[in-house]
Amino acid sequence: MLLQHLVVLAIVQTAWSQVGTEERIVVQLEDLVNVNDTSLWRWRSNAGNDKTVRFYYPGGFVKLTLCVEPDDPFLDVTVRFGGLRYSNDGQADSVSAYMDAHGIGSGRDLKAHSWQGKLWNMFLDSGWIDNSYTLTPGKHEFRIDVRTDEAVGGGLELDSAVFYVDNLRNATEFICGTDIHHYMVE
Repeated sequence: MLLQHLVVLAIVQTAWSQVGTEERIVVQLEDLVNVNDTSLWRWRSNAGNDKTVRFYYPGGFVKLTLCVEPDDPFLDVTVRFGGLRYSNDGQADSVSAYMDAHGIGSGRDLKAHSWQGKLWNMFLDSGWIDNSYTLTPGKHEFRIDVRTDEAVGGGLELDSAVFYVDNLRNATEFICGTDIHHYMVE
């Protein structure tokens, strides 16, 4: 699914080099939800843009198409996945991340806060800084699989994903397609 509205990217230059700069790109995941399917949103005053994307049951995923165009055409683009900002008020849930179908962090448990439902507005960072990946020009797929505890059904709320990118020509065009799927029981 192509983006149907502008994705807001927070871009902060973090390091200078001869080739260019390493940029921190924060993707607010709720901005990627189709505006006609806002049932995925949960309003949280401490979240970026005051809302999150909630996953209730196993099988949900976030798929991002990354459009890679190097600033220096003689060098590839380097990408690191910096982690997720999330909220979880039930049992620990698990996420796995993939770059072009290669696992970069399988079965990462995102810890819970409590069982009382009072801490959904408290956010944690997964702290997931993984290896760098060298990407050639063109489109690449980044995917996050979400596995929640079906018996409990409390779910997991994702606020944002962070990437660190070097030698990228245009950070505002880094995310060029999305698909968010969930198994919400109505």
